[in-house]
Amino acid sequence: MAIRRRVSLLFQAVIALLALVATASAQVRESHEVVDLKLRSEVTLRLLLLKPSAPPVASVLLFTGGDGRVGISDAGEVQFGGNFLIRTRGFWVGEGLFTVIVDVPSDHQSTQGLVPGITIG
Repeated sequence: MAIRRRVSLLFQAVIALLALVATASAQVRESHEVVDLKLRSEVTLRLLLLKPSAPPVASVLLFTGGDGRVGISDAGEVQFGGNFLIRTRGFWVGEGLFTVIVDVPSDHQSTQGLVPGITIG
């Protein structure tokens, strides 16, 4: 039952992300914006939205591997940028892609990243 709950929460988060990306590319006024998406009571998902200088040709969601931590600050700085996708975020934006970097949900963070057991499979 716990796995079904996790899948349901993950599905809800993905749907919320897709809805955000569908509307956010036109709404982001600056080159970047930090958004805290409220998933449920006291749980947020921090996103870094990066907008290209010209109208975007497509959108891309970047999920880091490993422990899942990105460490997006309020100013949009990345604390843990060692992952290939996160390191190359400027490339994606430079290619005209509206780029969304997804951090770890606030209720699944620890000093080592994702709490053991959160991943499925």
